Amino acid sequence: MNQKYFLNKYLLLFILAVFFSFKVFSQDNKTDSIKTEESGYKIFMPNMVLCDQLKNELRVINALIKLRVHPYINLKGDQYNQYLSLVDTIEMSDNVIIKDTVSITLKSGISWNLTGDPPPQPRRFYVKARTKKGREEEAVINRLKYLQFCYEFKKENQLPYEMVEKFNSYYAVIVDEKIRCEMLYEIRFNPEGTTKTTSKEIRFF
Repeated sequence: MNQKYFLNKYLLLFILAVFFSFKVFSQDNKTDSIKTEESGYKIFMPNMVLCDQLKNELRVINALIKLRVHPYINLKGDQYNQYLSLVDTIEMSDNVIIKDTVSITLKSGISWNLTGDPPPQPRRFYVKARTKKGREEEAVINRLKYLQFCYEFKKENQLPYEMVEKFNSYYAVIVDEKIRCEMLYEIRFNPEGTTKTTSKEIRFF
């Protein structure tokens, strides 16, 4: 486990993410449909191709953020030396857990892990979404908010960054059931669509 291994791993993840983002999918391509309700929400039924395109766009962002905040690239000075010392400890231990996740939070309030699933579609969703009572259910509300995100992605033909509140990156090294290192980053979009790191917290124990 060394610097070259870590960098190669994340470069490979990025290359694979970019490759899949350009892949033409052959899944169900049922026509999108949309209906605007009195609540202001659009009941959008995205086809499978669109869902895959959005997931792959988020995979690319996930890979880019992980590369951007990786310890070998981001740390300097004493923090970099502490991490190198920790890597030596990792190589000598058989009980190591590394947590490395990136989550997205929309301005509408919903969030999910970029490598996981977005807010799930509850049972009888399209029936409930058309009734006032149904739209009071949290699971229905969260799914509607996610579908607005999908709709804007289709309309803009790119990630609707104006709907994104922030990304949170969490990296932790756990050795022998004890946290030895935690790194937390908050990344936001600039008005023109570029990103910036708005906060970071790095702790060694």
